[in-house]
Amino acid sequence: MARVVVVIPARLDSERVHEKPLIEIDGTPLICHVVQQVLDFKLDIEVAVATDSLDVALIVTPLVKAFCVDTPCLNGTERVAVAVQDYLQLDDEDVVVNLQGDQLFFPPEIITGPVDRVLAGYDVGTAVAPVGPAGSVKAVLQYGECVGFYREAAWSPRMHLTVAHHVGVYAFHPPTLRRWAKATVTPCEEVLHLEQVRALEMGMTFGATWLNEAPQTIDVPEDVEVMRERMAWRSGGIPT
Repeated sequence: MARVVVVIPARLDSERVHEKPLIEIDGTPLICHVVQQVLDFKLDIEVAVATDSLDVALIVTPLVKAFCVDTPCLNGTERVAVAVQDYLQLDDEDVVVNLQGDQLFFPPEIITGPVDRVLAGYDVGTAVAPVGPAGSVKAVLQYGECVGFYREAAWSPRMHLTVAHHVGVYAFHPPTLRRWAKATVTPCEEVLHLEQVRALEMGMTFGATWLNEAPQTIDVPEDVEVMRERMAWRSGGIPT
C-alpha cells in the first residue's frame, strides 16, 4: 500500500508578511494550527514540516517531524522536494502532498481529494473552490482537469471551461515532484509568479477536487486580523 506523506513548507522570511509561520492566532503559532488541523483528521498519513528556520522546527517538533532545508528554494514545491530527497525514504508509488502552510479552516478532502486524483492517474492532484476575491489565483478547468492558472480579476471562460479559486495544495508521486522541482523556470512562470505554471508547461496533468469553500489564507498583513477574528469566532472568544 502506498504511503501518503503530507509535507508542509514553512518559510520564515516571507516577502509580504514578516515571520508568517510564527504569527500567533489565538495564542498559538499559525504553523502549529495548520499541523494540528491535519492531525485532527486522523487520516492514515504521515505529516512533517519543511522549513528554513530552526525556530519553526523547534516549535512544531512536539507535534510532527521537522526537516530543516538550508538549500535556497524559489517556492514551496522546491522546499518539499529537498526535504523528500534528504530526509524521506519513499518508493515511486508513494504520494507526497505539498500543503500550503498559511491556510486554515479546510476539510480533510484538501488532502484525500488530490491524493485520489494522483492514484487515478493524473501527474498532479490539487483542489479548487468557488472563485475567491479579485487577485486570488484562479484555475481554469475542463472536465475536472486544470488547463490553466492566472491571477487576473476577470476572465470569460469558453464552452466547457470553468473558472475556480485555486487552493494551495499539490499531490504527486516522488518522481513527478523531482522532475517539477529540477525543471528550469519558464517565462510564463516568471511573468505570473505561479509555480504551477511551470508544471503545466512541462505537460503535467492536474486533476482537481472541489471543496465547498476556500480555506482562509494569510497573503498580506491585513489577512492576519481576519484570521484571528475567524478563529476567535469559532472558539467563542475574542481576537488575541
